[in-house]
Amino acid sequence: MKYCWAFLNETAKLLGARLCATAGNHDIDSRYGYNAFDARGMMQNLTPTFPVREGRLADQYWARQFCIVQSGSWRLVLVNSAAYHGQGSDDAQPPEYAHGRIAQSTIERLKDALTPPTNAAVNLLAIHHHPMAIGGVDEDGSYMANGEALIDLLAMDRQMWLIIHGHRHVPRLLHGQGGNNAPLLFGCGSFSALLRGRWATSAGNQFYMLEFPIGAASSLGLPLVGRFRSWDWHIGLGWEHATESSGLPGAGGFGCREHSGAVATKVADLVRKRSPATVSWLEVLAKYPQFEFLMPADIARVRTELESSKSIRVQWGAGYPTELSL
Repeated sequence: MKYCWAFLNETAKLLGARLCATAGNHDIDSRYGYNAFDARGMMQNLTPTFPVREGRLADQYWARQFCIVQSGSWRLVLVNSAAYHGQGSDDAQPPEYAHGRIAQSTIERLKDALTPPTNAAVNLLAIHHHPMAIGGVDEDGSYMANGEALIDLLAMDRQMWLIIHGHRHVPRLLHGQGGNNAPLLFGCGSFSALLRGRWATSAGNQFYMLEFPIGAASSLGLPLVGRFRSWDWHIGLGWEHATESSGLPGAGGFGCREHSGAVATKVADLVRKRSPATVSWLEVLAKYPQFEFLMPADIARVRTELESSKSIRVQWGAGYPTELSL
């Protein structure tokens, strides 16, 4: 941890970036392998301070289980979903370290902290554990206890939120519960995990870059839009742009919630009005710029709708259509 944290801070310095982090289940000494009583001591003694350089914010993170970092147009909430690892009843089954948790008292404190109005156009919350179960891979129940209360809190906020989480090694992008203002969930694959067993074949190492075009969101009348790029690690080759089979493709967007059937109808009408009836995806975006911010799952449903119901042929690229024709 000491080596990695120092390396990340040096990398951030070289990039001119601000480093913010949050603790995971492998960071807290919940099994007391290094001492008999202080599961968080090593993390609290890191230099620079964890999870951010500002000592005041770091103290808030460890004392209140979250802190808020804000600068200009963005606001980032760091939540410690491993806050109670190394604690809990000895009789608890499963033990506390086997899953994440956000206490209701933390929810109430976070609600108070988010109540004052803010000018932040981009609102992010970073946690380690996933706040909702992932179908097919969560038989161990390691997701965050009371995580749905956290999603409900953000869904009631006047801002649109993006939750970034890790833990389960499964890349995914979806909506949480809570109506039209429900937060988006960006589930990250692992950056450098040595994956064994079922994870060795079902998940790989990835990293991501997210971009938030604030001007585009404003012009489209959408509360939050973004683009992402993804890379996969290949032994002997290094980092290469991700493919559709990676979980998240090499490029994509989020923030547009228009129904895939309505999108397919608009695209098909545009193709049929052309002579010859061929349209590039860039031409579609010129008329409907919000479609750039459809999530990968929605783009895939649009493709299916176009091919199965609209008789439109779709040429496919890295996560997006490239050309559409009759």
